[in-house]
Amino acid sequence: MIVDKTKHTPGPWGVGSMKTNRDPIAITNDDGRVCLVDGDTDGFDRSAEQEANARLIAAAPELLAALQWVERLRAIGALKNEDGETPDFEPVHAAIAKAANLNP
Repeated sequence: MIVDKTKHTPGPWGVGSMKTNRDPIAITNDDGRVCLVDGDTDGFDRSAEQEANARLIAAAPELLAALQWVERLRAIGALKNEDGETPDFEPVHAAIAKAANLNP
């Protein structure tokens, strides 16, 4: 089982409002700004891809918590496939390790 050793800013995170289409996209929590996603690429307005990236970044704490919950269920044997076998959880372990900077 992977132990949570993350030191990230606590969630939940959200996507802050922007004044113009060229402002950076702020990822925020209750304490203020977590990070910025660049909103201006070579003088062009922010793209749908940058906005989608900001939403994905903002979801990171909840996504990590969901993976950790899945890992806890796996550890107690609560997750089996249709054949009654435990499926491969390496992608879950790798994602948790990446988020926690554990480098599997």
